[in-house]
Amino acid sequence: MRRWAVVALTALGCRHGAAPAPAACPTAPVVVASAEQLAALRGCARLPALTIRSAAPIDLAALAGLESVDGDLVIGPTLALSSVGLPALRQVGGRFAVVANGGVTGVFAPALTAVGALEITDDAALTTLSLPRLADVAGDATVRRAAALETIDASALARIGGDLAVEAPAATVWLGARPAVAGATTVRAPGWDGL
Repeated sequence: MRRWAVVALTALGCRHGAAPAPAACPTAPVVVASAEQLAALRGCARLPALTIRSAAPIDLAALAGLESVDGDLVIGPTLALSSVGLPALRQVGGRFAVVANGGVTGVFAPALTAVGALEITDDAALTTLSLPRLADVAGDATVRRAAALETIDASALARIGGDLAVEAPAATVWLGARPAVAGATTVRAPGWDGL
């Protein structure tokens, strides 16, 4: 009877779409350059550090359960990635960087509350940066060279421990109040007074 209950509970978990955990999540920093390497991370909730760079088509769906990265999380350069969606990500201990991605139009991390540093640069197609629960950036926060940027949702951002540098088109909308910035603040966006 006991064995039957275990089998039934296992089947129930699979039916509800629970992602199977990988054989072992990496304990050293990971560099991903292919869809196959990314698929191997499916089910990992925590990683020591992660860099994703690829010219091939890649989809971040395998990282849907990723909740924290102890070190840096760097996405880019990529050519065929269209969106960065990390729905469960809550914390990045190092730098959260989305850098030099030719096709990324949106960065969405709805659960992210804290990062060591934030860097969004050289993302030519980026229109939306959505980090609505990000409250604390321990170091610098930089948004530069994103000529198509329309919206920055940083509604909960309260503190930046380093410098804040934003270069955005004049029409960019900043959602959120002005955060407390420990370092220098540089905003270059003609006609834009969002900060």
